[in-house]
Amino acid sequence: KHLKYFNARTIGEAVLLLDDHKEAKIIAGGVDLTRLMKNEVVAPKVLVNIGTIPDLAYITEDAEGLKIGPLTTITDIATSAIIRDRYSLLAEAAHSVSSPQIRNMVTIGGNLCQDVNCWYYRMPPVNGRTFFCYRKGGITCYAVVGDNRYHAIIGGDKCHAVCQSDMAPALVALDAKVKIASPSEEKIIPLEEFYLPLGNILKPNELITELQVRFLLV
Repeated sequence: KHLKYFNARTIGEAVLLLDDHKEAKIIAGGVDLTRLMKNEVVAPKVLVNIGTIPDLAYITEDAEGLKIGPLTTITDIATSAIIRDRYSLLAEAAHSVSSPQIRNMVTIGGNLCQDVNCWYYRMPPVNGRTFFCYRKGGITCYAVVGDNRYHAIIGGDKCHAVCQSDMAPALVALDAKVKIASPSEEKIIPLEEFYLPLGNILKPNELITELQVRFLLV
């Protein structure tokens, strides 16, 4: 299949590419997206690589608190002396993510922006058949009468899948905020307000440019 692939050099270029290609997907570590593509769950025609933007992988602390770049890997968060000493909840959450190999690849931005999904949604076609659930344009959620381990028991509506981010609960508990860029503005919102029942508030031409955690007294 024909696929357009752009290597963004700056945040400004990235959001303009996203603005020009509304159906584009952002890729950096690519762990979650490539899995969904291999399973034929999603088939983007345009990919915007932000892994080529310099200086988006960092962990710093100033008088206001902790700042983490969106391309920072989960391994870097789990092993950061600053985070382990002063934000241990975040370090523990990072250490619990999957395997060392995955932690080496997954970025914090990608982890926070994972699509709401479950195994019915991720299931690849078998002999031309798949679970055509609500998220795929169907009319039902198979978890209601099927295997519903790890699905939502409260707050579910048509879809009972949950947010897949391992890092989000710890960050919400720490009152974290995210900085979001678009072609027209830059804004900072609480991470708790970032999520919706079936995804997040990011518009097609927006991306996370920084994660902020308030200063913690020791």
